[in-house]
Amino acid sequence: MMSKSSQDRSLNGSRRAGWYAPREGRSGRPALAARLTTAALFVAALLFAGASSWADEVDSALVLPTSAGAGETLTLVLEGTWPSACPPVFRRDVVVDGFDIEVQVSASPQNPPPNACATVLTPYRATYEIPALDDPGFYDVEVLWIDTPFLPTMLAHVSFELGEESPVQVDVTANIGESNPGTAFAYGTWPTGCTPELVGVEEGPLGSKEVYLIAESVRSQCGGEDELFGLVADLPLLSSGIMYEIFFVVRELEGPADESGDDFVRASDWFDVAGAVTKPRLQGQRFEVELTYNTDILPQSARLAPGSTADTALFFFFDPDNIEAQVKVLDGCAINDRFWVFAAASTDLAYTLSVRDTQTGEMRTYRNTGGNAAVAVNDTDAFDTCP
Repeated sequence: MMSKSSQDRSLNGSRRAGWYAPREGRSGRPALAARLTTAALFVAALLFAGASSWADEVDSALVLPTSAGAGETLTLVLEGTWPSACPPVFRRDVVVDGFDIEVQVSASPQNPPPNACATVLTPYRATYEIPALDDPGFYDVEVLWIDTPFLPTMLAHVSFELGEESPVQVDVTANIGESNPGTAFAYGTWPTGCTPELVGVEEGPLGSKEVYLIAESVRSQCGGEDELFGLVADLPLLSSGIMYEIFFVVRELEGPADESGDDFVRASDWFDVAGAVTKPRLQGQRFEVELTYNTDILPQSARLAPGSTADTALFFFFDPDNIEAQVKVLDGCAINDRFWVFAAASTDLAYTLSVRDTQTGEMRTYRNTGGNAAVAVNDTDAFDTCP
């Protein structure tokens, strides 16, 4: 029979272990507690072993974009397999401590225990944005899975170097106007074997005042050394009198067969578009010509297109490569003591053509009602204002 003193020691030991202590006089309870303690430790060990095996299912961990510089937004990419019922999700903010970065990962928003996940492993891809880092140097990133019953389990560890600034720049030509769309340039250094290749130029959503120069790079083909690269692209026709922001976007592909990839803004710059010429002057700057056309919205001013001369104005409505009207003011003074006006248009929109003699203020107006092909103007009696 257990003595009183030994019984007290046993009860106190149970209390220290966090187990419920039996009331005095109930024999066998301490032994049951010991068996329960052993079983709980065994189950926890199984759970921890399962958690560790699942946590090892990370095939790759990358910090993108390639060759990032201080101040750029970074993205951590994890790829591997995971129990299908508990795909990994990022549920807490990244912690930056000097040059050490810690990201905590949970199996699901509900944070289920490891044994609640399905045993069938399926591929996954998870991304997390790392705030911009201002200090160049080497950084260590640890990704910790916090659903283990004990200490967090290391999912992945990756190191990366952050340069002093982005190795890429973007610029545009000067004197851009609505009749002179201009050119964009992207240049800098990039790892050999995977320098960006131009995909195209796109405008942002309506009203965004943004332009995107888009290129692609195949990450798996990158070498160790950097080399110079340069890209040139024609800008689209842009509205006049507006300040635009241009972004150089590099779509990083894992391999040549990758069709989606990850888009990263590597450089940006601002530029403005000068006002378009809508009232050109012909015949030694004497005659001012203006052409306005009607749409379903509001009357619009036609713009001067490339190729115009001292006596001929070429107008476009929407695209400078599509000439909508041609207006000539000729000096016929030696023939009939008049200045002549000729015009032809390849549009069925309603429009108004105005020609003004800036020396006398005299004006001639010609109209097309719209709905039918425009009628040519052949006015050899337009201005009786010869010197």
